[in-house]
Amino acid sequence: MSLPAQSPDHIHSAPLSCVWGLWFWILCKTM
Repeated sequence: MSLPAQSPDHIHSAPLSCVWGLWFWILCKTM
């Protein structure tokens, strides 16, 4: 965890999962 420079994918993975969660919520609401 003390090596953020070695795992740049984790930084891009956090916002991506948030976007997916939002999309899923919108899909469930529209359906």
